[in-house]
Amino acid sequence: MNIASFILYCIVASVCAGNHHYRVSGFVTWVVCGSIFRKFLQQQHRLINIFMALFLVYSAVMVSGIL
Repeated sequence: MNIASFILYCIVASVCAGNHHYRVSGFVTWVVCGSIFRKFLQQQHRLINIFMALFLVYSAVMVSGIL
């Protein structure tokens, strides 16, 4: 993603979000972090998938109240 498309994407997201600035700042943070970690996440996709699956199971257990 080049800088021009990133800026355009942020502007469009800002307009769509309206007056909810927290949505815009959260979205921009998500895009920036995704851009920064993109290469790492692509290289380590199997390890990331394992960790995400474990966190998903942990969350399900905590929400269900089993433990």
